[in-house]
Amino acid sequence: MSNGFKNTFGQRLEYLMQASGIEITKKGANAELARNMLSKGCLPFYVNSDFKKSCESARSRIENHRKTDFATSIEGKWLKAYCDYFKCSADYLFGYIDYPSHIETDIASVTGLNSTAIKILEKWHHIGSLKGQDYSWARNCTRAINDLLEEDIWFSHEVLLPIADYCVKRHRYEEPALSDHERTKALKDFRLALFTASEGLISCIKAIYKKEK
Repeated sequence: MSNGFKNTFGQRLEYLMQASGIEITKKGANAELARNMLSKGCLPFYVNSDFKKSCESARSRIENHRKTDFATSIEGKWLKAYCDYFKCSADYLFGYIDYPSHIETDIASVTGLNSTAIKILEKWHHIGSLKGQDYSWARNCTRAINDLLEEDIWFSHEVLLPIADYCVKRHRYEEPALSDHERTKALKDFRLALFTASEGLISCIKAIYKKEK
């Protein structure tokens, strides 16, 4: 799952479900979302204030929504509920933008980062803004990215390109259609690529350290 590019309302809803941690292929996915939305107050207890009956009613609606092509077929209160729960823009549900929020869409258009990468960076920034040593790892990760990006020539040539090569080799190794001989070769290739990428990162860090001295 690399971005929010989905064609139908149902596909966009499933993307949001999966991005929120709900495994959409499991049997109880719709019920899990229904319980979560009701528990967080995004949906009212609309079946005689009975939580169990409300969950079942909401589960049935969500199941139908996942099969729906257009947001115009969805009741307004449900569109609002999805926006409130997933913290997404209605424009995403209607298919006007390709990412769940306008901020993500703008960041993606400028940087080329996908939705998952943007959310991770946002999460690090939020955690790093909290006080206390327990959150220092997030601040340090953000600072490290800033430092590496500022070392543009080193970061692109010594770090990113070898990592990109490693990713290509790793995905090649994971292809299910490979023969035993091809998989053995692919394994050697991606292990070598991992070593090269690690060496490149070490070289970059050493260069930054020498420059700061």
